[in-house]
Amino acid sequence: MSYKLENLTFTNKKPDVKLVNFNAQSKELTNLYLPTKKDRRFITNVLKGNEKLAHGRFRIDGNELIGGRFVKSKVAFIKTDKWLERLIPPRVILTSSQLFDIKFIRQARLKKNDKKYNYLSFADSRNDLSDMDLRRELDKVISLFLDDLTEIEKSLVRNFQNKIKEFNHHQTNKLFGDYYTQIQVLVREYASLSLKIIVNNLLLTFFQALWDQVYSFKDLRNSCPCEYNVEKSSNKSLNKIRYKFTYRQPYFMVEKRLKTINIRIADLRFLLFKEKRIARQIRKQIMLELHKYHQEHKVPKNVQATLKTQTENWEKIIKDITTTFEKSQQDFFYVTLPEEGALVRRRLIFLTHQYHKKVLGGSNRIGDAKEFKLLKKHYRQEIKGIYQQAVIQTKENLDHLNIKFDWYLKNGFKLSSLNIIYIKLLRAMNLKKNNIIFQDVFNLLTKNDYRALMNTMKNLNRVYPDLTFINLTGDFAAITDWGNYVYGLNADRELKALQPPTIAKLNAKKITESLPTSWNTFNYLSTEGGVAIGNTLWQLPKLKPTPSHKVFVNPFLVQLEPPTEVIKTTMLPMIIKTKSQTKFLDRHMILGVTKSGVKLVFYSSEILEANKERVIFIENRAIVNL
Repeated sequence: MSYKLENLTFTNKKPDVKLVNFNAQSKELTNLYLPTKKDRRFITNVLKGNEKLAHGRFRIDGNELIGGRFVKSKVAFIKTDKWLERLIPPRVILTSSQLFDIKFIRQARLKKNDKKYNYLSFADSRNDLSDMDLRRELDKVISLFLDDLTEIEKSLVRNFQNKIKEFNHHQTNKLFGDYYTQIQVLVREYASLSLKIIVNNLLLTFFQALWDQVYSFKDLRNSCPCEYNVEKSSNKSLNKIRYKFTYRQPYFMVEKRLKTINIRIADLRFLLFKEKRIARQIRKQIMLELHKYHQEHKVPKNVQATLKTQTENWEKIIKDITTTFEKSQQDFFYVTLPEEGALVRRRLIFLTHQYHKKVLGGSNRIGDAKEFKLLKKHYRQEIKGIYQQAVIQTKENLDHLNIKFDWYLKNGFKLSSLNIIYIKLLRAMNLKKNNIIFQDVFNLLTKNDYRALMNTMKNLNRVYPDLTFINLTGDFAAITDWGNYVYGLNADRELKALQPPTIAKLNAKKITESLPTSWNTFNYLSTEGGVAIGNTLWQLPKLKPTPSHKVFVNPFLVQLEPPTEVIKTTMLPMIIKTKSQTKFLDRHMILGVTKSGVKLVFYSSEILEANKERVIFIENRAIVNL
């Protein structure tokens, strides 16, 4: 949704970058230009959360950074692929990635459970329409019971949670307000995680108590005398339908709800295991960071002891509040739940007995046998395993986004870079990663591939409106939009949003190296009257002599028309012929060729037609001595 780094400084005494300010918003592609590998490696580590912060704020999707593991769960880094990745079938990659999505697995299990027991219940009704109506009504009663009690419990827990959150926020600012931002973030996350563990333990107890109540709905067979009366009846025709009086109707509905609760309990247990493990790691990290901070700032022992005492008191207060709430919960679990459960049992018995009376009176309705057989087959086919659901979901995603993989070429099995990017994008979607960072991949794309990727990203933003895209590159030509600010390093080694002319001036040598030979470079000769470039004498300040005797022309300080008469005297007019180019992704970067054959690329806000002669004007400040 967003990637926001504000005034980041680092504990490293000699960081490669002194200060980082970076902001990438959803539905946008933010460009980040770093021409050296060393700078890209450092900023990549910063974006991954691997550089320890001294000051500043690091937020992803509005959440504070708590370490590399947090970033990994929120951000997908798409870089050049390895040859092994090209050998794995794409649908296997995409389908398998969904199996790592806990939310998808839970929904798939619930869907399979519902379809399975709905089918078994339908088949067990033996084409008795009145029996089917009863089963639907029983399912509705049990569902209402579960939904109402679950909502009440969640509301109680939510109020308790908000109370603790407010107290934790106050204590964090009070005790750790003067410490490094990284320590404050770790403390906040540990407090938040500890609260989640408390809440999930409460929910686990609630669902276990709820399971007991639902299980009691299975034991209703002896609650109605109809089965006994039919068994002792002298009417032989009733013996053939005695199974209708054995309370089989609630069985599959109760089993379905028990399985649903079991899934929820299993999820909570897994979540608690995961949260406790992460909490231990964060607590260990907090102790390590505090120890380093106290040593670095020579904090007195008595101050450290006071902090420890205050922290222990904080934990004790939370424990007391939790104990009080747990006692109130016991009344809900062991008094309210059984009372509500008893009401539901009476309702289930009443509805089932009403059906028994219909059967005894011969007023129960029987459906068409052929239709029943067809519906039974249909419901059976609707039961899909988890992997089958993942395959179906993958196919629907591909169709919805209009992505097609056609990779079997005549000369053998080959995958394009674009297709690999598609796979990684969709895998990120499956893993619920809303922030996508492209690392030196756009320069591998042709212009057609780039346009196809932009269309796909638009489709993705339509389906997933919270996506954020970042283009981290060292290739000057791979920047997608030079009409806006581009993030880069200024002269003070600070990462911030810079204007394109500034970026070109600071990185002139690197840009020259990345461009084809002689693009935007001119030989010059210093004279008393100015600087001779080609056959033109230009009144420039005297250039400092260099071995190369070459100058670089800043592509963002070239005008199609001189703004004023005054500026005309400080501009070099030049006749060029526009040519089509495939080097730059930004179509506003125009290639022109002078009469002497020198190629000059420049930025134009309007798209110029190829193979047309025109005059351009180069500003004085566009000249950078190489």
